[in-house]
Amino acid sequence: MSTPRYLASLIAALVGISAPLLTAGSTESATPTTGTAAISTTKATAGETLTFSGRVSGGSRPVHTYRVYSGKLVTKVAGTSDANGTYSLTRRMNGMPLEYYKVVAPATSTSAAWTSAKFTVQNQMQDVVLTRSGTTFTAQLTLSTANLDGSNGVTRNAGAGRAVVLQRQDAERTWTTVTGQAGTTNSNGAVSFTVPDANGTYRALAGQTTDGVSAFPSFPVRTTPPPVLNQVNVHDPAGATLNPMPNSGNGAAAKYNWWPENGFWDTALGEGMGGPAGQGCTGSNCTPWSDYATGTGRVAISDGQIALDTGYPDRRLPVWGDLSSTLRFEGHADGRWEMRVHHNQMVPGHTPYTSRVGLVPAGTPDGTIPANRIVLAEWTGYNSRTLLALGQGDGKPVLTRTITGVQYSPRNWHNLAVQITGTKIVWLLDGNVVGQAGGAATLGTSWVPRIEMLSTSGRWMNRARGGIDWVRYFTLSHAGAKTLPPAPSLQ
Repeated sequence: MSTPRYLASLIAALVGISAPLLTAGSTESATPTTGTAAISTTKATAGETLTFSGRVSGGSRPVHTYRVYSGKLVTKVAGTSDANGTYSLTRRMNGMPLEYYKVVAPATSTSAAWTSAKFTVQNQMQDVVLTRSGTTFTAQLTLSTANLDGSNGVTRNAGAGRAVVLQRQDAERTWTTVTGQAGTTNSNGAVSFTVPDANGTYRALAGQTTDGVSAFPSFPVRTTPPPVLNQVNVHDPAGATLNPMPNSGNGAAAKYNWWPENGFWDTALGEGMGGPAGQGCTGSNCTPWSDYATGTGRVAISDGQIALDTGYPDRRLPVWGDLSSTLRFEGHADGRWEMRVHHNQMVPGHTPYTSRVGLVPAGTPDGTIPANRIVLAEWTGYNSRTLLALGQGDGKPVLTRTITGVQYSPRNWHNLAVQITGTKIVWLLDGNVVGQAGGAATLGTSWVPRIEMLSTSGRWMNRARGGIDWVRYFTLSHAGAKTLPPAPSLQ
């Protein structure tokens, strides 16, 4: 992304001599290690390349960078210093509002370990706003940064050099770039397009950058008036904030020893959408999620998650229509799935959306409800009633079970899981077994994950956001996996 923030000078953090840290294999006579560390920028967008450089004493030796998460060093990027102790390491920026990193030189047989000071990097979250005046469409790119003191973030224009295209939605809800409508942002982060015969639904798409930042779409803009919508204020109080929150890596997989995963789809590093989304992701930093919307919403990778955002931030503007995103790959006929999901009613006061997270047969078009389906969880707004469902095929009854007491609120995340065998399907919520059904109806079906936000026809809906943080898949062959306890059957 060729904007001025990427041309900022190197920001150095000189670190003094640390006390010797002796580990297995080191000796009491190990030489104390000195070192310096610098980071290329302290403001970055998820996916952007961060460079850590400096020098450690002890010549050529292992030097690594770590993400600091919940006080722990995680996701190591390994490297080695040269004979002079000089090192340079790169990694992608993660998606949280504030990210933390350290450089570590582990102990060697002759030198003690060394750890740099902690680097704090503010996440510049991208957005694209499209407006229309007659036949002219103007896209404005912005970057929002969380303040270090936890106060409200600061939004500024993104600057020059980002490629942007204008796209039009066809009758099948597919986005296609309008011929001749491509440009780059000016110094104010804006670019304009003129479409003399504009007619239909349009969006602006800021393209994927060479340094790893994903493409990002605007909310749609229509040349026709919105539909007539009935405004109904449905009382929808949020549940209590979970304390403790179900841990990201501590749901069914940890409880029943499913590890290691055989498939992992995450969007914490600015991965672009490579499914039939019209978002143009190419290369290795892509994830095959699709992009489907019938109304005011958009599907994008935002805040490190697949985010289904139902409509405009301006509460004066109507919100309507459905959204979905499906993981487009060959799928799996059996095995274990776990997903971390979220639902937030961002602007209430109208009718709440229904969230549905489940598995559908591979190749199922977005916007359709297949007769064969496994619903891991379906709920409306912040209502604690959660539906589990199994669609067994055409002409066969849909089996369901409703559980109560699940707390939904703006801050709550939940881990949804399912185990599929040829004889049984078992549902789990936050690591707890909550339902089961026979598995014969699913034989021969290859399943893929889908998340949906479903509207009420003819209603002005709440602005809401549903999201998937990550999806993990595990085969049934892992030695040591624990047997799941029995659960009430779907009826």
